[in-house]
Amino acid sequence: MLVTVQIFVFPKNWAEHLLRAWLLLLVLTRGAGMISLGHIADGLFAARRQS
Repeated sequence: MLVTVQIFVFPKNWAEHLLRAWLLLLVLTRGAGMISLGHIADGLFAARRQS
């Protein structure tokens, strides 16, 4: 979708699309970390298991 928007919708907006592509690749390769829903859910369920 990123490539389609880059080519057909905003062809002169390369800087923003490169930033979005870089962020997408970062999340895909390293994971979302502490801001991911999985991490938040693990924290909630671990607190419930301990009590």
